[in-house]
Amino acid sequence: MMKSSSWEEKKKALSALLFLTEKRDGRIKARQCAVGSKQRTFTGYQKSDGSSPTVSTDALMISAAIDGNENRDVMCLDIPGAFLNADNDEFVLMCLRGKLCEMMVKVDPTIYRKYVSIDAKGVPILYVKLNKALYGLLKPALLFYKKLVSQLKEMGFVLREKIT
Repeated sequence: MMKSSSWEEKKKALSALLFLTEKRDGRIKARQCAVGSKQRTFTGYQKSDGSSPTVSTDALMISAAIDGNENRDVMCLDIPGAFLNADNDEFVLMCLRGKLCEMMVKVDPTIYRKYVSIDAKGVPILYVKLNKALYGLLKPALLFYKKLVSQLKEMGFVLREKIT
């Protein structure tokens, strides 16, 4: 919670979005993300600071052809909530407004209620500091990539250097 954040920090706070989906079996799935486009306006922003290594379509097709020709075993996997496994490496404030703010207070009123303020239109607001990377920010893919590479190296894997 960020009760002592400055006005300047609060002005830079990112908005939050919450997406609710009802699954076929009746369960409700929720996803929260940040509206990170505001980060592009921050002083010192460099697009390369948040870019993670990605493969081109041509490189992927060539690799697949070589793998097939050499009868290599290839595995693909999805890591659910991958970004949430990466720590945020910079100070990022998120502003939860209205219903999102009210939901956080319902989770634990003893923690969150004291940090809620009301804007000029009477809408409740809660500022929170993001400790983990969150979808919508500019750097979560890079942060997760760095963490994954670090853990794979600890396990003895060797990172193949970029071929130019």
